[in-house]
Amino acid sequence: MFDGIGLPEILLILVVAMIFFGAGKLPDVATGLGKAIKNFRQAQRGDFDDKGNAPAAAKPGDKDLKKLPAAGTSPAAK
Repeated sequence: MFDGIGLPEILLILVVAMIFFGAGKLPDVATGLGKAIKNFRQAQRGDFDDKGNAPAAAKPGDKDLKKLPAAGTSPAAK
């Protein structure tokens, strides 16, 4: 897909982005883009609860893991 993009093209894109957004705003833009990608991936996996919050990471010895439904099943099916 990106076979034609090399180092000169990437540098040109970065220079244009710095001119467009300014050097001070570039870290904020990158942070916002990273959060958007993270939220998109979580939404694809269905990791959000009804309020739109992502759950905390489960630890291997967590007892609450036994309460979760099996993958591919819904709690309403019981």
